[in-house]
Amino acid sequence: MRSAKDRCSADVRIHSIVFAVLLLFVVGLPWQEAFADLTFMVFNPDRVATPGGTETFMGTITNDTDADLSSGDLFLNFSGFDPAHVTILPLLGDVSFTVAKGATSGPVDLFRATLGVTSKPGLYPIDMLLQSEDGDLSDPITASLRVVPEPSTWILLTIGLLIVLSTRTQTRAIPRRQRSVAYPK
Repeated sequence: MRSAKDRCSADVRIHSIVFAVLLLFVVGLPWQEAFADLTFMVFNPDRVATPGGTETFMGTITNDTDADLSSGDLFLNFSGFDPAHVTILPLLGDVSFTVAKGATSGPVDLFRATLGVTSKPGLYPIDMLLQSEDGDLSDPITASLRVVPEPSTWILLTIGLLIVLSTRTQTRAIPRRQRSVAYPK
């Protein structure tokens, strides 16, 4: 039978071995860089739109991967949007271009978003990320379409009437003497 001292030293050895294996595993992991291999930017990502309207989103793509990328190697993944009110048409592969390793593309059409005719006032977000055929991913970006309610007809008529009345009262406030013109004799 083992003594308590032998059992304790065996437990310490096991804990030391487990600790050493975990330490080697953590140190041996290949650390990834703090930035994504692909990055992209959308010009004016938050837009005001009308129901039934279409907006084309443009942007640039930065290639920090280890190879040149053609437009055919890249595609956008869309999520987080309401398909009942927003229709998305990817445009990224329509025009052929190449983004050299370590370079940023010129402005390119990324996608077109169309709001449904029955879209109510509110915010319609579109989440997306850029991916290459090799599996390189960008950080996600959100673009949005906002429908602003139109002012009612009565509000517009009231504002117009107030403007007309304010200009008429200003004309009447000028004394008659100042309005008459004296002609030389």
